[in-house]
Amino acid sequence: MKILKRTVIQAATIQMEDWDERCPEDRYAVLWKAEDEENRYSARSLPDAEEYYDYRCLLMEQGRV
Repeated sequence: MKILKRTVIQAATIQMEDWDERCPEDRYAVLWKAEDEENRYSARSLPDAEEYYDYRCLLMEQGRV
């Protein structure tokens, strides 16, 4: 697993991961962790993962999570 992007917004960590060839169907993942919550979104393509990563960052910046 390789971390492609990572940011911290309002004490929440959001990162985009590349799981290489181990998970070809859901190769990319976006992970967000805040206090006692942790969730992961799987994506089949890099553009899908980037779009969701940007969406989660925007939600955190706006305080809507």
